[in-house]
Amino acid sequence: MRTDNFVPALRDPAPRVVEVEILRELPSPPATVLLPQAGYVDRATGFTVATMPLAGVVGFCVALVAVVGFAVPIASLVTLLAALAGFCVTWLLAYVAHVAVSPDGAIYAQSNANAMRAIGRCGHDVHQRRCRHA
Repeated sequence: MRTDNFVPALRDPAPRVVEVEILRELPSPPATVLLPQAGYVDRATGFTVATMPLAGVVGFCVALVAVVGFAVPIASLVTLLAALAGFCVTWLLAYVAHVAVSPDGAIYAQSNANAMRAIGRCGHDVHQRRCRHA
C-alpha cells in the first residue's frame, strides 16, 4: 500500500457573518390613473376629428381619378358626385368600424352572438323532436 496519496481533512471554514435586515417601511404601490370617462359627445367628436381628413382626402383622390382617368370635366356635376361618393363611402366604412369596436358595438355583437346561439340550440331541439317522432 502506498502512503504518499494522503489528503488531510478539511478544517472548519471561517464563521459566516449573517447580516439581518432591519424591517423597513415599504414604498406605497403606484396609484392607478383613472382614464377620463368619455361620453357619447366625446366619442362623436373624436370620430369626426379622425375621419373627416381621411374622407376628404379620399374624396379628392376619387375626383382626381375621375378627371384624369376618365376625362370628366373638372367643373362638372359628375366630378362633384364622384368626390361626394368617395367621401361618403369612406365615412360609412369608418363609421361601421368605429361602431364595431366601441363599447356599444361590443355589447351588440355579444348579444347577437348569444341570440344566434340560442336560435341554433332551439332549431337543433326542434329537429331532434321531429326526427324522434317521425
